Amino acid sequence: MDIRLLGPLEVSADDGSPLVVRGPLQRSVLAALALRADRTVPEDELIHQLWGADPPAEPRTALRRHVRALRELLPAGRLPEVPGGHLLRISREETDLGRFRAALVQAREVAPASPGEAVRLLDAALELWRGTPLGRLSSTSLRERELPRLADLRLTALEERAELRLSLGRHEELLPELITLVRDHPLRVRLAGQLVQALHRVGRVSDAAAELRLAYQRLGDGSAELRLVEAGLRAEDAMLPTGLAERLDRLATSPEMSGRLAASVFPLLGIADVRQYSSGAVSALAGCTPREASQALERLTAAGLARGPVAGLYALGTEERAVASRQAAALPEARRRAHLAGLACWYLGSLYRVNSPLSLQERHRRRYQDGADRFPHGRLFTSADESLGWADHARQEVLALAHQLSAPEYDDGGDPLAGRPLSDFALEVLHAMESYFRIRLTWRVQRRIAEIALRVAQRRGDVTAEAVALTQLGRVHSQRREPARGVEVLERAVELFRSVGEEEEALYALSVVVPCLGTAGRLDEAVKLSEAALEQARAAGLEELSITIRHNLGRCHLLIGNLARAHRMLTEGYAMAARVPYFRAYGAGALAEYHLATKDWGEAVHWADRALGHAAEQPFDPFMVAKQRTRRATALRGLGREQEARVEDMQAQALLEDLNRREESLLRVTPVGEEPFDPDAASVQI
Repeated sequence: MDIRLLGPLEVSADDGSPLVVRGPLQRSVLAALALRADRTVPEDELIHQLWGADPPAEPRTALRRHVRALRELLPAGRLPEVPGGHLLRISREETDLGRFRAALVQAREVAPASPGEAVRLLDAALELWRGTPLGRLSSTSLRERELPRLADLRLTALEERAELRLSLGRHEELLPELITLVRDHPLRVRLAGQLVQALHRVGRVSDAAAELRLAYQRLGDGSAELRLVEAGLRAEDAMLPTGLAERLDRLATSPEMSGRLAASVFPLLGIADVRQYSSGAVSALAGCTPREASQALERLTAAGLARGPVAGLYALGTEERAVASRQAAALPEARRRAHLAGLACWYLGSLYRVNSPLSLQERHRRRYQDGADRFPHGRLFTSADESLGWADHARQEVLALAHQLSAPEYDDGGDPLAGRPLSDFALEVLHAMESYFRIRLTWRVQRRIAEIALRVAQRRGDVTAEAVALTQLGRVHSQRREPARGVEVLERAVELFRSVGEEEEALYALSVVVPCLGTAGRLDEAVKLSEAALEQARAAGLEELSITIRHNLGRCHLLIGNLARAHRMLTEGYAMAARVPYFRAYGAGALAEYHLATKDWGEAVHWADRALGHAAEQPFDPFMVAKQRTRRATALRGLGREQEARVEDMQAQALLEDLNRREESLLRVTPVGEEPFDPDAASVQI
């Protein structure tokens, strides 16, 4: 089956034959469900999307009539009856929008090593657009909500393709497109900067300066991104190849040690697919002291061979990087590997130490300490804000390095990563960043690193590593509310862990299956699995895992309607969650949900306040905070405190919009009882 949304709505059956969906309203129902492929969409949400503020007299009856008609039209099993709403059983690959998003992710993954291939992928993806999306629908409300998101997604792809084409030197052919895009979207900062760069690099320097002035007028003089573009162009003016060679030669023949060191460091900056370097990273890369690395970077910057520092980071321009990469390629293979290993070990040591200021489960605290001991070099952090902020900036560099080191050539050559080959860098990153991913919900990076680790593990026949990667992918599917895929991936991980005798890891992976089953509305299966897992966790002495499973089991009973048992399980779970902020926040939030279900508004406010208080004890994931604020808003409305409730709703919506924009997701917080399950509890990492 194929549903095309990126233009007038078109539908094909499993055999490719066209399906005629009659009537704009029926097409709107299908489009609304296809936009949330394989997810249950509550009836109230569908009604709002179809009719907005002006629904018919019997909206549920009208909606169900259209759903029945679609069920008769579509292939069998595509529109199953599910509790709580309606669901279109279709994979993301069966919609042009899903294929577009997948191509965008793939292009980002291959871009560091193969920018030309990334451009080809984006070209093919953008060809999927056939005009204005969601054409021939009746629902103005649905289009008003979805069209801005889809337009932003397409513009993001165009911006990323333009960035790649600039890096490949295709400035002349890119200019007409950029001129049109900036005219149509004058407030897109990235496009404005790309147009300035393209004009400058084809020799239209005065036009570039004029365009830069216009961009500052539109976007403000304080635009940091435009300032970086301007600084880069000024640096490029002084970096013609002949001048570059002369400057390198002057450093290499300098009477000062710092100058000669800078010249030797320069080619090393082209070894890794990392774009920005701190003095600590260069110290590890070059095998010198941090002070020497800092002096070398300062000399390179003073000579116009590097840019910076911006927030302590230095970078090479396009021309300098090309020269550095050529010089690096001429180095002996063994030497290049040694430098890469030094940099990889520094990143891993830093990533493991990101967790040191956090309040953690004992299991994770031990794992991170072991990692820091195995990789003794790296950054030190004194606060959670500092460590998580550093990881925010470093994650794209880590992803690029993981992609580079996943090549088969790095399967061999010794065990430079504390007893493992360089190609296991992505696997180590998954271990080191587990809590970071849980706090920041950076699903795109987490998924891409897990997919890299999975490919390496399968190529090398490493069963344990394959199970670890699958577990991380399962967590992403769980948190993104993709239950069917989550169950499939996690059950495979459990099977692999058990095949090599890793029963404890298998149990942790099994516990994540529970929220996937709950999200899919399979509550009886979730209860049965939770009870079995709880017994196994108790027998193994895994108290922290028992708390997580108890919370899940309590929510299952709440949603089934076993209120007394739900209250007992949730209360006991909260009492056990004495040390870890996430356990306390989740337990309090679940109790707030319980009191919402029983319409005890005062107690619901009390427990929502507690949940938010626990969440404030250290940086917390935004979706959890948004849920607590939404629960608090519902309770406040029950008490007649509408103005306070609106403030909470606004804060929750701001958090969700930021998360959905960053991760290209469609998460929402619904009132109690509308969504079958929350997937986050079994994904606890801190």
